[in-house]
Amino acid sequence: MQDQNVSITILNLGNVFLGKMITLTKMENARITALLIMREEVFVN
Repeated sequence: MQDQNVSITILNLGNVFLGKMITLTKMENARITALLIMREEVFVN
């Protein structure tokens, strides 16, 4: 029973970590997209 609890805890930590990584990646992508859009605006003008 103890081993099962440890496995579940490790899985939960993994999920939290993955969630944070995905959020960071999304934020980074949004930032890059915003920079590209701003750049396009500058070039067009």
